[in-house]
Amino acid sequence: MNKEAKERLEVIRYAIGGLKHLLSVNEPLCPMCGCHEYFINDKIYYLPHYRFGVNGTPETSHCEASEYLMLTCKECGNTKTFDVGTLSNSARKRIKEGKMSKLELPHMKEVEKSNYMDSPTTSEQLMDLLNTVSNDYRTPDMES
Repeated sequence: MNKEAKERLEVIRYAIGGLKHLLSVNEPLCPMCGCHEYFINDKIYYLPHYRFGVNGTPETSHCEASEYLMLTCKECGNTKTFDVGTLSNSARKRIKEGKMSKLELPHMKEVEKSNYMDSPTTSEQLMDLLNTVSNDYRTPDMES
């Protein structure tokens, strides 16, 4: 595994540990059904951010994607998104301040064997998908 992959794995490890810590401290209620039980989805989700041009088509030069962990209610499926980078930085800060133990982090081998390290969809694939969707919903006034 190269250095970049190891660094990414470490960010994911801290993000998962940080989210599990928050769940253990706060015991959140689902706003839809009131359930206390959640599970962390076993993948990192990439959500693209696009700027749209005057004619309603995405501008390919302004495509970015953020990584998110998804937390889902076991009862009704309500899902919340958590930014991986923010969770990772927050967990590091809590450990440094003594508010969280490093023992709460998942083992590196556990994260490495999981689906979290699957390669993301490329920007080109996302743009193709977005172009297809935006073409399906284009109105006649957008054609000019």
